[in-house]
Amino acid sequence: MRNSRFAPWVVAALVAMAQVGCGDDEPSASKDSCSSGNNMTNPRLVDGLEPTAGGSLIRITWEPGTSLGAQLPSEYFAAVQVSRETAPEVQSLVTTVSLTEDRQITVRFRNLGPYLVDHDALEFKLAFPDRRGFISCSHPGMDDEYLLNVRLEFDEQKELQRASLTEDVSPGDI
Repeated sequence: MRNSRFAPWVVAALVAMAQVGCGDDEPSASKDSCSSGNNMTNPRLVDGLEPTAGGSLIRITWEPGTSLGAQLPSEYFAAVQVSRETAPEVQSLVTTVSLTEDRQITVRFRNLGPYLVDHDALEFKLAFPDRRGFISCSHPGMDDEYLLNVRLEFDEQKELQRASLTEDVSPGDI
């Protein structure tokens, strides 16, 4: 009987100790300090679809990003590539993707004529690497991928009518 009066205090102490590790007091290593802000502000084409020998190109430019995206160096944007999420038939149309000036990426295409016979739009994604290797930040899990979704719409004469460029983030598995 005597030990039973201590039971509520023991239970209360155990509950209090268990709650110390719960809640918002998680170690900072488990929080994401990398993904705030966009890589780019106002991404847009410089001069539409530009003809080249044997194909065409687009030049994409932008203003500095927001929040952490504004801290990204040119080397980050030089690591751009066509995303695996892009349809294989569209991937095969892209010959090169490269940073050609500060805040300007050039995407070169093979001849788009045969593709545009059956399509009125060309959609692809440009992939940028995880930010951890380029700015001071951390997050749990695998590498994140930052995407620029590009949609080029063509009219009946196969002239570029509209371009849409939007950003997206694909978080890595935890």
